[in-house]
Amino acid sequence: MEYTRRDHGATGVCARMGRAVCHIGRVVQDETDQPKEIHSVSEIRDLDLSPFTIDEIHSLNRTIKAKTRMILEPTLNDSQQLICIEDQRLCIDVFAESREKLLDELSEQIMMMWIEYALSPDELLEAPAKKLKVELIASFNEVSNAA
Repeated sequence: MEYTRRDHGATGVCARMGRAVCHIGRVVQDETDQPKEIHSVSEIRDLDLSPFTIDEIHSLNRTIKAKTRMILEPTLNDSQQLICIEDQRLCIDVFAESREKLLDELSEQIMMMWIEYALSPDELLEAPAKKLKVELIASFNEVSNAA
């Protein structure tokens, strides 16, 4: 049985050269959701796995600024299909098929945690959430969005 993924964003590792590449095209997957064939390829390029640098995050009419520049290293997941970022201290665990989507996911997750944990009263949080709140407040400040 063949499955076709039509999202035009498969990633994989070029086995011959040992580098990560991004294939833009129609991907046919096998029954385990692994790429089997790629058709109508419009682009093949090196996959950028350089570190992400976070200084500020703008989302939901809020801006939070990192107290010190955050540098997060992306990796490929075990299937080599997704780019991932994990940070245990801040409970960050995001993944996406492209670097651009990963940055969006990362920004959304950090802002969601800021709103849900850093801005919540301590009495509403259990111990693990309080620990995350402390880490978020130690890492970010909210700044005014005044124009």
